[in-house]
Amino acid sequence: MRKYLSIILVFKMAFRNILRQKRRSSVVILTVMIAIISVMMSQGFLNAMFDSMVEKAIETGLGHVQIRPAGYLETRQIDLYIQNPGELENQLNGSLPENVHYSRRLEREAILRIGADVKGVILMGIDPANEGNVSTMPEWIQQGNFFTDDITGSQKGYECLLGQKNAMILELETGDWFILTTGAADGSSKSFRCGIKGIFHSPVSALDEVFVIMRIQDIARLRESDETKTVSYFVVHGNNISEAPYIKKIISDIMQGSSDAIPYTYRELEPTIASYFELVDQFTWIFYFIILIGFGIVLFESITMSIFERMREIGVMYAVGTRPFFLFWMVIIEAFTLSMIGTALSIIAGSMIILILGYFGVDFGNLEFGDQMYTSSLGVVYPYITVRNLIEIFMVTAIISFFSGIYPALKAVKVSPIKAIYNRQ
Repeated sequence: MRKYLSIILVFKMAFRNILRQKRRSSVVILTVMIAIISVMMSQGFLNAMFDSMVEKAIETGLGHVQIRPAGYLETRQIDLYIQNPGELENQLNGSLPENVHYSRRLEREAILRIGADVKGVILMGIDPANEGNVSTMPEWIQQGNFFTDDITGSQKGYECLLGQKNAMILELETGDWFILTTGAADGSSKSFRCGIKGIFHSPVSALDEVFVIMRIQDIARLRESDETKTVSYFVVHGNNISEAPYIKKIISDIMQGSSDAIPYTYRELEPTIASYFELVDQFTWIFYFIILIGFGIVLFESITMSIFERMREIGVMYAVGTRPFFLFWMVIIEAFTLSMIGTALSIIAGSMIILILGYFGVDFGNLEFGDQMYTSSLGVVYPYITVRNLIEIFMVTAIISFFSGIYPALKAVKVSPIKAIYNRQ
């Protein structure tokens, strides 16, 4: 019982000291609020910018999950094909949730020729009827039109979509044509005329220069491929990126451990994105400590000055039999309490600010974010803060407040009662 009474007394003394020095306590609390709200705002915008970059990478066709031929991750070769794609499609049609969509893709290396200009590209065959469900590709068109039907090529050639960057370099417009050369199913080369139906500009600038987009049926026809070589992979798209592991599990169950094809999440397909997640986590902790260390310095100075001003009081407490343990924890609790009050007020105020900004959004215009591969304009971002972020901020604040109070607490413990009472420190 005496133990609990001592603990209660420690807290009472700590709160009394905080209330007695209202001005200093207010300065510390205000400093905590400025530091934590700054951290929350920065973290909120960082979350939004990072999600914007990842979402745009996914919307360009990466998808939340891809079903790739076995061995793709090891080789990264685009000349691998899904075995029995028709049978796999039948399984997907009756088993995927209503909000999960998929589309077929076929990729081949090719050479683009226009006059004396020669350029290596990748032919991407898409299914126009389903592509809009897994990517924003139909929205990329800057000139001309997207594919509207499944009409295949004729003697006049095939239709294609050309990247805006290539169109500028080669000085081409919609209605113009060029020659593409690619490998046929029998290993020979096959050249054909390709008319530009539309010119696209993707959110990921690198894709404009790399890909020439065609109907998947056209590529399969001109290559004279059999049914087993008409699909390089399936792109699967759900509601949001958090569903990727769940979608992968569903597909794995559907395929019943097939060894011919394997579902991969976007993080498995693109190690760069996975490394971004790790980088953001590391940066977040460093950022927390850098900003909150300023509040720690103010807290340290405030508690230290409080101890020096209360030397006589501390000496009297020692003289009447107060133990060093009691004084040590009284100082620590003062520092911790001031930090927690500031933290609570900061979380309320910062959350309201982020909620308002997240609702209306913040327009960054054409400011780019990401590396060379995934560089894209941010546009309007909607900052948000997660429960995990708030817990991390609380933990860092608690750690800093504890260590900020250790020196003043030790200073109080080492006070000589007689010298303190007679002000001879």
